[in-house]
Amino acid sequence: MIETTHKLLAIDLDGTLLNSQKEITPRTEAALIEAQKRGHRIVLATGRPIVGARPYARQLRLDVYHGFLLCFNGATILQCEDDKLLYENYLPAQFIPKLYTKSKENGFAIMSYEGDFILTESVEDKYIQHAARINRMQILKTRDFANIKTPVPKCIITGKTDRLILFEKQLRAEFGDELSIIRSESFFLEVMNRGVEKGTSLAQLLQMIHVNPENLISFGDSYNDESMLRLAGWSVAMGNARTEIQELADEVTASNDENGVSQVVERRVLF
Repeated sequence: MIETTHKLLAIDLDGTLLNSQKEITPRTEAALIEAQKRGHRIVLATGRPIVGARPYARQLRLDVYHGFLLCFNGATILQCEDDKLLYENYLPAQFIPKLYTKSKENGFAIMSYEGDFILTESVEDKYIQHAARINRMQILKTRDFANIKTPVPKCIITGKTDRLILFEKQLRAEFGDELSIIRSESFFLEVMNRGVEKGTSLAQLLQMIHVNPENLISFGDSYNDESMLRLAGWSVAMGNARTEIQELADEVTASNDENGVSQVVERRVLF
C-alpha cells in the first residue's frame, strides 16, 4: 500500500515523456528515478504495445521501484517487477471483420498485434511502418485480417488526418455504444473494447494499489490522454499538446523537447 502522501505519476510516452528523437532526456530520467527513490511510483500510460513501452520502463527502473505499464490505451496493465498482468480487456472478435470491411471500403489500412508482431495486410502502409519502427516490431503479413482468431487488444486504422476525422465520426455513429474509438495521433484511429481508455484503466489501478485520484498526477499531450487528465488530482498538458488538451489541464508545462515532464516533477514532487 502506498502512503497517501506519495504520488502516482501517470505519464504518456510519445509527445510527452519522449522528445522528438523518441528519447528520455538525462534530466527527465534523473528526476523520475529520484521521485521513485522517495516512494512515488510511475505508470507509463501509452497506446503502444508492451514490447514498445518496455525499454523505457527498464530505463526508468520501474521493475526496481514497483512501477507499471498501462499499454494499448488501457487494454492491459502490467506490473513491472514481475511482469504480472494485472488487467486486460480485449476487443471482442466479432467486431474485427466489421472494422476490416469498413476500413477497406473507405480506403484505409488496418492493423493489430499478434504476440510481438504487428499484424496487417497492408505491409507497405507508411503509417504502419512508422508504428513498427517506433516500437521496434516486425510486421507480419496476413491475407485474412478479417478472420483473426487470437484475442487482440485493439485495432488501429491509419490514414490522412482530414479523411480519418470524418471516418472517426462514421465509426462513432455506428459503433460508439459498443466500442471505444480514440485518435492517438492524427494518422492513427484506435478501436478498443467499450470502456477501454487510459482513465478507466488508471481508475482500476488506483483501486488495486490504494491510491486516491487526488494523489494522481497525469501528463499528456493528445486526445487519448484526456480521460486520465480528467481523473487526476493534478493534470499536466505539455507545451506541444493539442489546444483542447491544454485547455482542460490544471497546468501547461514546457514541451516534450524542453524537459516539460521533469520541470513539473522537480517543482511539485521533489521540492
